[in-house]
Amino acid sequence: MKISLMAAIEKVQQIAATKKAVFQELGVFLFYSDQEGDAWMLEVTESDALQIARGGQAVNVPIDENPETIEINFSHTFSLKNKRLILTDYADKSEVLLERAPCQQIHAAIRRLHKRYPQEMLARMHVAPDEGDT
Repeated sequence: MKISLMAAIEKVQQIAATKKAVFQELGVFLFYSDQEGDAWMLEVTESDALQIARGGQAVNVPIDENPETIEINFSHTFSLKNKRLILTDYADKSEVLLERAPCQQIHAAIRRLHKRYPQEMLARMHVAPDEGDT
């Protein structure tokens, strides 16, 4: 999984360097870059987020892998409120609205994940099925 995850991260970082918008999915991970070269990775089951590019420059992604797990040191949690992506910093609990986030695509991807994964996994998700509809 790390190879696939790192490959996806690097691909989005390369696109962010060209300052083009893109949206991609890999399992429970969502990736996007915007026209300003900012890129984020979102993990849907725990509502975690991590910036992977800023202003077209790749950001070092803190990933630790062992044979049983992959650990990612996420910096934020995310939520969709009123069709807007809100990040909450783990360190200081400050909130930031990401104005250029592709909220419609994120919301649609979350809805697809709700259809794709078993109910017991969905019960652990922090993103309610109807978030983003308000």
